[in-house]
Amino acid sequence: MELFAEELHFLGKNEKDKRADLCIHGKVICRVKGYSLSDDTEWCVSASAYRFLESLFSDHPAGLEEHLIPCCGHTMIPSEDGCSVKIIGCTNGIDFDVLHEGEMIRLRTAVSGDILIPYQEYKECVLSFAAQVIAFYRKNPPRRFEDAYECEAFCAYIAGFFSLYHRACSSSAISFADYEAYTDASVL
Repeated sequence: MELFAEELHFLGKNEKDKRADLCIHGKVICRVKGYSLSDDTEWCVSASAYRFLESLFSDHPAGLEEHLIPCCGHTMIPSEDGCSVKIIGCTNGIDFDVLHEGEMIRLRTAVSGDILIPYQEYKECVLSFAAQVIAFYRKNPPRRFEDAYECEAFCAYIAGFFSLYHRACSSSAISFADYEAYTDASVL
């Protein structure tokens, strides 16, 4: 599997406008076993990375108006605890199922049908993609906010992003081979 971004940028006519754009835009390249699951359109890379990170820990069913690769992320709604965010965009985007099946991930699209890949391979690609987003934010000036709510929402995005990223970096898949049977006698 290949998952990466190209031509990363912020929108705006000048540097001041670009600093007010909280979303990273560019092309999202997603290819699996000879199938391209994305196209040459510009997408919201930062929202895509967040959604791919979420898909490491839970299924992502297509068709719920939360595209895996969204066109935009117009609105971010912070959770009550400020540790995650819900990203709402327009109705345009690329979406497909990401389903967890043991140590495998099933990607289901209308174009490719069902594709099974090892979870570890999927995770490595998602983490590499997320690292691109981190590097781009870090190499650019800090974001500027229109108001306190926008600042709160972006902070919740960053908190959620890094929480998912670090959780994925520190977790490793556990298989039945790792399981040891214990009896009452063995723990007493």
